[in-house]
Amino acid sequence: MKGKSEEAREWKFFNAGGNCQVLIENSGDLANIGSLDKKLWAALSCPSSGLAIDPQTLAFLDADSDGFIRHDELAAACEWICKMLKDAGSVFDGSDSFDVGNINADTPDGKKAAGAARRILECLGRPEGRTLCVSDFADRTKIYAATAFNADGVITAASAQGDEKLAALIGDIASVSGSKPDRSGAEGIDAAAVEDFYAQISAWQEWKALPRESFEGRSLSEAAFEAFRKVEEKIDDYFTRAQLLKFDSDALESVNPSPERLAEILSNPVSEGAAQLERLPVSRVTGMSLELGDNINPMWSAFVAEFNSTAVAEVFGRACGSLTFADWRKIKAAYAGYAAWAERRPKVKICELGEDRIAEISASDFRRKLSELFERESAAAPDIENIGNVEKLVRLNANLAEVLENFVNFKRFYDGAPAAFQCGKLYVDRRVCEFCVRVDDAKKHELFAPFSGIYLLYCTCRRAGQPDMSIAAAVTAGDCDNLMVGRNGVFYDRDGRDWQATVTAIVSNPISVGQAFFSPYKRLLKWVTEQISKRAALADKSVDESLTSAEAPKAAKKIDVGTVAALGVAVSGFTAVFGILLDRIFSLGMWLPVGILGVVLAISLPSMIIAGMKLRMRNLAPLLDANGWAVNTKAKISISFGSRLTNLAPVPSSSKYWIAAVLILSLALGIGAALCVSMTGRQADSKQAGGNLPAQACASGKVSAGAPAKDSAGASARAAEKASEKTPATAGTPAPASGAQAAK
Repeated sequence: MKGKSEEAREWKFFNAGGNCQVLIENSGDLANIGSLDKKLWAALSCPSSGLAIDPQTLAFLDADSDGFIRHDELAAACEWICKMLKDAGSVFDGSDSFDVGNINADTPDGKKAAGAARRILECLGRPEGRTLCVSDFADRTKIYAATAFNADGVITAASAQGDEKLAALIGDIASVSGSKPDRSGAEGIDAAAVEDFYAQISAWQEWKALPRESFEGRSLSEAAFEAFRKVEEKIDDYFTRAQLLKFDSDALESVNPSPERLAEILSNPVSEGAAQLERLPVSRVTGMSLELGDNINPMWSAFVAEFNSTAVAEVFGRACGSLTFADWRKIKAAYAGYAAWAERRPKVKICELGEDRIAEISASDFRRKLSELFERESAAAPDIENIGNVEKLVRLNANLAEVLENFVNFKRFYDGAPAAFQCGKLYVDRRVCEFCVRVDDAKKHELFAPFSGIYLLYCTCRRAGQPDMSIAAAVTAGDCDNLMVGRNGVFYDRDGRDWQATVTAIVSNPISVGQAFFSPYKRLLKWVTEQISKRAALADKSVDESLTSAEAPKAAKKIDVGTVAALGVAVSGFTAVFGILLDRIFSLGMWLPVGILGVVLAISLPSMIIAGMKLRMRNLAPLLDANGWAVNTKAKISISFGSRLTNLAPVPSSSKYWIAAVLILSLALGIGAALCVSMTGRQADSKQAGGNLPAQACASGKVSAGAPAKDSAGASARAAEKASEKTPATAGTPAPASGAQAAK
């Protein structure tokens, strides 16, 4: 069948799914696909995730990144690839290998893409190569590893291109303000990190510019102040204890650690009791002065020595052997102003670099050089975009034909190949269900699934290390006797991984015509079994109640005679009808098998007709609509095609021979029984015809005499009957029949 589009494009069609679908098979179809009437597309929209197609290809097709691929986006991609390639027909090969020479360098975009393709081959170590593969873009860091600038807004040490000082600064900024990964895989910095780094430098410089108080004309150093801060708390504690001892001279043992306390601490290794030793006073309290010599707590001796050589020396001009309480107050007063200035010190990480390194960075023109690097990073955007276009070409060349055969038409599905919306296979109850789709929205499936007319198994699939997944599997062959909620199976996804599948819900619809043939008998058998079980349960319950009851047994209720008569009439009527039916069947003679077949068809044919009508109405579209598709065509599943979507376990050849033998034997016995019945019936008819021949002739002669003869024959018959009553016949010798009796 052929048709024409608005631009007189001659399209080819194929029949599938209950209607005609457009066939896309060459570069001309690809170039004119935008002019194809939207009403002829199999789908107008599909989700860009959850499909068995390369995810990056779907991302390229989803131009606006809204999670859906629409008609216009796919048409634009087809138009773009036709402009970029010399021979767009290579798309229909579906090859992962892309010939770089097929890029159309006569167009500006094609020329840039061709240059980018050669650059990629050089980065991959194949400068003389001619082909690129999809796998070449699996790890993009290999492509960007040799690029100093890749338009991602991040510069690395490689961006300094040999300037060691600038590379060192990039490392300092990364340690202070944090780093970010570059496209090449290396850690680098962005513009925000540079701004934060220099903001910390400004805060540090402003703090350093604040005036600091001096002591008696001498400036105080930061090292001396830090030494003072380390021992300030312990020396305050010492003089507080000394003042308590001065207040009460008997408090000597109270203000100093007891021998028992020291013995307890020293009973363990010193390394284990170091924390307890640090909590002891800095020195043993003996008076209002602190000796700065050998009697210092060993855990604090080094800090006190540093304090004496720096802070004490700055205040008094020299180190001292002891320190009075007045001396200590003088030292604290000297560093009070310095402490106020130190408290205003900014809490920034740049302090870790040291004052000299900060001063070196501030005095250099490194910031200007960093700005130049970021400008070059931004200028590389066109080159990087061209690399992205080459990747897009490679991926579309490999996967665009598959997308078209799952979007413009459903050719791949109806040809028997796995479609993009099929997610795997379900093995359950001695069958494999080939048609399985993911279920992302259970509520939508609950609403749409009944309209599909397909027998569906909704399953929850579990696998270690993976989130649970829900699927819907179509059952199109076999029966449903052993399919129930809670039944377990094994699901294999498109990557071959196995999942534990559990049936959570069933949408019941006809499976096949064969199932419909046996369904009346199965329902009857099920009903009889349920009734027998029900009556047995009631009888068992009645017996239990009668045995456990303490009351005297009640007299049985008499059955009404009329009820018995009515039951007798009903049973006799049923048996009469059944007997007539059997008599009619067995009277068929050699046509008995045909009669039995007619009875079977009378029972099963209605179910088969209804099932066949429903099976022809099965539709794939509601299931895809529930997954976010916008299906624009009938996607019916015929009886013959549906049988290929579910494969039953093959019957061994020996079993087939036994089944054939049983069928042939049954047919032979049926024909033999029919022939025997037929011959027996003929013999009986011939005997009856031979014995009644004289009586029939006599009766015919009398009847031809007219009505008076008929009356005389009746009178003769009554006279013969009275004579027979008066004169009984001898035993074993039957009385001869009169002509009137034969006629009667």
